[in-house]
Amino acid sequence: MASQSAVRKMEDEFFSWFGKPTLDAVCQLLGASGGWVYIWLCYHANIHDQTCYPSMKVLAKKARIGRDKVAREIRRLETAGFIEVKRKHGRPNVYRVLAYKPGSVDNLVKVICSSPYLRTGGRPYPGIRSGL
Repeated sequence: MASQSAVRKMEDEFFSWFGKPTLDAVCQLLGASGGWVYIWLCYHANIHDQTCYPSMKVLAKKARIGRDKVAREIRRLETAGFIEVKRKHGRPNVYRVLAYKPGSVDNLVKVICSSPYLRTGGRPYPGIRSGL
């Protein structure tokens, strides 16, 4: 006889909403680290305007990666058009989670082309010139 496990109830837990196509695109483009940073930004986002302001320390702890890696993934998420970052000197960054538009390739190409050492073991990626 099959065991009767309890199914989680939405009203019993707090949920963070993000679209599956968006998360899939983030993870395919930026990998697991980018996906985790994106998930935690979504978790902290205000339900009304999708803004949040978690510190690099908090994001690094939650995503279980270093602060430098968090900063890099935030820049890549911003370049790819998944988030918007408002920076003010002496104030926390304010992040806004943006709507993902499937088929918007221009920003994704910038992210891919921004690294001349893309999964090649340190050798420049053939066919991609830096500075694009």
